[in-house]
Amino acid sequence: MIEDLYQFSIQNPWPEQWLNGLAALYEIPDDWQEADLAWLDMMKKEIVEKLEGIMQEMASAMEIAREADGPYLYIDAIEKDQVMVKQASKLSSWRDLQQFVVEQDFTRLSGKKMDCDTDKKGKSQSASQCI
Repeated sequence: MIEDLYQFSIQNPWPEQWLNGLAALYEIPDDWQEADLAWLDMMKKEIVEKLEGIMQEMASAMEIAREADGPYLYIDAIEKDQVMVKQASKLSSWRDLQQFVVEQDFTRLSGKKMDCDTDKKGKSQSASQCI
């Protein structure tokens, strides 16, 4: 990416001024408003897409955890994290989202050992795999 930026800049008559002007677009004044930052809308859209992807991954994790031989001890942590991600996706203000992210922690997965029922696991797994 840096090399691409360099190659593009040298095509301009004054590459250093062009680069400085490009950097100036990302300078944030102390009294900034969301509407003042053109690139913030793009970033917010990207974050919404990422949060949607996280929700899909969490839904898949929940399906696996709820399977008969799934890691059921993780269900509580997954549910709490889903609530947190849903709350984050509802925030429209950048400052509110930033504050929310700083204050939140993902729930720690349970470290308890799971019960192992060889009948429940199926014939394909041997009892030696259940420790």
